[in-house]
Amino acid sequence: MKPEELYKAIGNIDEKYILEADERERAKTTPIGRYVAAACAAALAVSIALPNISANAAQVLGDLPVVGKYFQMVTIRHYEFDDGQYTLDADIPQIDSDAEVSQVNEDIETLTQGLVDDFIKEAEENDGDYKMLSVKYETVTDTDKYYTVKVTYVVASADGVVNCKYFTVDKETGEQIKLTDITANTQAINEEIKSQIEEQQASDATVSYYDDEDAFDEVAEDQDFYINEDGLLVICFNEGDIAPYYMGTIEFVMPGQIFKLS
Repeated sequence: MKPEELYKAIGNIDEKYILEADERERAKTTPIGRYVAAACAAALAVSIALPNISANAAQVLGDLPVVGKYFQMVTIRHYEFDDGQYTLDADIPQIDSDAEVSQVNEDIETLTQGLVDDFIKEAEENDGDYKMLSVKYETVTDTDKYYTVKVTYVVASADGVVNCKYFTVDKETGEQIKLTDITANTQAINEEIKSQIEEQQASDATVSYYDDEDAFDEVAEDQDFYINEDGLLVICFNEGDIAPYYMGTIEFVMPGQIFKLS
């Protein structure tokens, strides 16, 4: 059975996914491309169906005023490959919702699929070094107002670097929001982060932050953040952003007077 016939046989699958699967089948011209595609075939067949299977449920839930907008993360593609030198384990997600979330899904796919494509290209070129890529996701915020997806990707050669990217969506509009969309009090945020940095370094000799041009100054325009279970704003930094890599990813929880989701 041809791939496009297999996807149709699953039932209730959007035509665009069938066309995409067919295009990817024709694109498998390199050894690693064939290997990765073969390893992922079963996962693709199942995960591609998920967004469409849940579409009817999304419509029903969206019509209920108590439930409100329907949001759920699904895997649309999975890649798994290991030849002893190159290791790949990546999930390409999207938000399944009855809200219009096409732009944020495009942004998520640009990041995740781009990482996979770059990895496969490196593996095909085979420079002799060990390479590893892991891409995973999780929902970290799901309130009446906001939905936040955390994408964690680990890129390793000699050493591994953990990076996290957060996508926060306004449930009413389906649009991705920035930190300044939920609070204009960025100066208070900057002061709070600096205060917490000083407190941490004073109380723990193993804690270290940069004190040169890489030191924290102010939150960025595209600053990563999420809202925790207590409704408090959490500001996030990747490894190496404002501190040595051994400090890992760093989070600062803002007090309620700066921001608290009611």
